[in-house]
Order: sequence, then C-alpha cells, then structure tokens
Amino acid sequence: MLFTGLGILGTFLGLTLGLRGVDIEVLKAGIANLLSGVETAFVTSPVGISCALIYTVAHHLLMKNFRQKLAQLSARLDEIFPRRIAEDWLAKSFAEQQIHTATLQKLVDAIDKFTSGGSDKVGEVFTQNVGTQMENFSAALDKFTAQSTAS
Repeated sequence: MLFTGLGILGTFLGLTLGLRGVDIEVLKAGIANLLSGVETAFVTSPVGISCALIYTVAHHLLMKNFRQKLAQLSARLDEIFPRRIAEDWLAKSFAEQQIHTATLQKLVDAIDKFTSGGSDKVGEVFTQNVGTQMENFSAALDKFTAQSTAS
C-alpha cells in the first residue's frame, strides 16, 4: 500500500513538473519539458507498483506461515486441554458424586455392622487399640516431667 502510494505520488509529481513548464508560445520547449516529467512518472510508477507487489507477496507468505503455526498451536492446546461444555462437566461431577455416595454407604454399612454387636464391643476395641497407646503416652509424659523437674 505504501509503495503503491509512492508510485502514484511519483506519477503525479512528474506530470505536475512536466505541465508546469508548458508555455503555449514556446510549445516545442514545453513539450520537451513535459516529456521529461512524463519520463519521471513512468519510471517511478512501475518501481512503486513492483515494490508493492513484492511486499504483498512476502507479507502473504509470512502471514500464511504464521496462520499455519497458530493453527498447529491451537490444535495442540485442544489436545492437552480438551474443551467441554457445561453439561459434560455436570455429568462427570454427577458420576463422581454417585461413586462417593456408594463408598460412603459402604462405610455406613460397615460401621453399622461393627456396632451391631453392641456398644460394649466398640468400647473393648477402643480400649484395646487406643487405650494402650494412651497409657504409653502417659508414661512417657510422666518420665519427661520427672526429668524436667530433676534438672
């Protein structure tokens, strides 16, 4: 676009310079001056248009390459991060929620089965597993307190 504008500008500049020197009384000299200006116009116009064509082709090729690279990047990103609509996300969330609900129901059933023998059984298991650990912790705490006060 720039080179085309410069070519056209050169054309009008050459014609203007050529016509400025035209004098009706001295037509022969004026025609020679006009032809000199027209020569400038006819040289600058093809140069400007040629440069514009070269620039346009180069720009087109570069932009085509850029668009191809951009499309490849977009496709790769779509592979890595697939697009999902809201309904897909909700369906996946619902399916996961059903799995969690089933797992929690199994836990509730296991606790119910465990406690069905009575609360004494729960207390016995608690005393056996946790009580021993609490006794060990209490003994260690007493030993630590004794050593701290002795120092």
